[in-house]
Amino acid sequence: MEKCVRHHHENFDGSGYPDKLVGEAIPIGARIIMVADTVDAMTSHRPYRSALEYDAVVYELRHYSGLQFDPRVVEAFLQSAAARVFLDSRKNEQSWLAFQAQSKTTSQLGLASQTRVSAG
Repeated sequence: MEKCVRHHHENFDGSGYPDKLVGEAIPIGARIIMVADTVDAMTSHRPYRSALEYDAVVYELRHYSGLQFDPRVVEAFLQSAAARVFLDSRKNEQSWLAFQAQSKTTSQLGLASQTRVSAG
């Protein structure tokens, strides 16, 4: 497990760190963690950006397959029913967060209009 954690920033093409391992020299667990960690980061809301949608995540994984990611791990992930459930749950979470933000804005607008009416 220690090797998997140590090497989960190694890119499949050897451009990662800490040891610039290439391809199969990177422990399989580290290659799996790389994809899982990246998907989690892409599908999470951050203070500096919104979460990416499903199609964008798939595009990024495929685009960097063979460079950053092990192509077999990417395809296994994309074919996985568990991955589909995870990504769908993130999509639903994004919809819920958007709904909450819209509801909050609508509520604030309603209060503002009521205040104007009351003051008038």
